[in-house]
Amino acid sequence: MTTTPTQEAANEAGRLTTSRLLGTLGPIEHKRTTAGYPIHPHSSLALDHQRMPGLQVGHSVDRALHHSLDCLWGLDQLLKKTGPQHYAPYLLIRGALESAATAVWLLDPDDRTTRLQRRVAIAVDNEKEASKAIAAAGLSDDHDPDRWETGMSALLDRAGLSLKDCRWQGYGAIVRDIDDAPNTVKSTELAWRACSGMSHGKLWSFQMFAAESNRRDAGNGTIQADYSPSYHSLATVLDIVVQTVHRADSLYDTRRQAIL
Repeated sequence: MTTTPTQEAANEAGRLTTSRLLGTLGPIEHKRTTAGYPIHPHSSLALDHQRMPGLQVGHSVDRALHHSLDCLWGLDQLLKKTGPQHYAPYLLIRGALESAATAVWLLDPDDRTTRLQRRVAIAVDNEKEASKAIAAAGLSDDHDPDRWETGMSALLDRAGLSLKDCRWQGYGAIVRDIDDAPNTVKSTELAWRACSGMSHGKLWSFQMFAAESNRRDAGNGTIQADYSPSYHSLATVLDIVVQTVHRADSLYDTRRQAIL
């Protein structure tokens, strides 16, 4: 398999971009693991927590950022050890993007009720998934969903919320909601769908990310080509993910500071 000078230059530029992007996450991870995200008592988040103390927005954001950064740390280790692979990097990128997007989705609304409704939606989805796992393990007899529902009903009553307004719509809806470049190649939804395609080995996403070379006519109307992993394609979606992490971190800082 041969590559052109143009392909080699694009791949090297992508490698350098990937390294630079991952490097920008260091200060966020340092803050998370050392000082953390202290919440000022007169901040928006503090008021969120006062209204719904049993299910705090900040806890969900902490978990989302931890998961996103952990996925990207794993990506960094993979790339340092083996370089780009066809599929594995995109599974990590998808996980990082879903969690970072969830943090943005939780923190972005200026309206407190909307933030709390979204936090409840995450808790409801978590319980549904846990119940399915418990059933799959054959342990349903040890699980009491009525007790959870009773506790959730009491929490909603105290916070002045209604369960019908707290619906989880899935990650597709989340990435569309926070997408700041829809209908473009920089779309968050596009990056998520492409990485999801790679998570399931879909041909269209593989062809989108892999670098093609040596295309040839194999006869009988069949075209063959060689494919190799591409740093350039990887850097394109990684840029969107890293921007989303920084966006979540910035929103977190805004919501936890004192309201002037």
